[in-house]
Amino acid sequence: MRCKKNLFSMLENIEKKNIEKYTINIKNLYLQKEKYVKQLILLTDYKNEYLKKLKSKIELGICLYQLRNYNNFIFMLYFLIKDNEKKIKKYQSIFEESLKKWSKKQIKLKTWNYLHTKHSKKVIKKKLLLEQILADEFSQLKTFEKGSCYNV
Repeated sequence: MRCKKNLFSMLENIEKKNIEKYTINIKNLYLQKEKYVKQLILLTDYKNEYLKKLKSKIELGICLYQLRNYNNFIFMLYFLIKDNEKKIKKYQSIFEESLKKWSKKQIKLKTWNYLHTKHSKKVIKKKLLLEQILADEFSQLKTFEKGSCYNV
């Protein structure tokens, strides 16, 4: 009996540790995704700002080398934005998968917790039953020792 109690308890503790690891992992994934979202907003703002500057410079007249520099920079920003969007999608999918795994771990934890509780109640019930049996046997022995009429 003791082995089962320890087994359920150990399984419950292992599941708790796994859940803690998944929780930390989910938190890190979320923070990473948020970092890339902020970076995406910043890059998009830069791109829009440089497009406005380029438009105003074109209206006023711009040298060819300046136009190339603006175009190269805006093109580089465009690729950085696309790369950032891919990373955000990747982190979002990993985040969702981790949440699914975390919820499965929670279900396992509840299962082990339920089995542990059920087993503990069963062990307590058996102990009480044994105590009651011992008390009954003791009282029977006491009545026979006193010299009742049934004592032969």
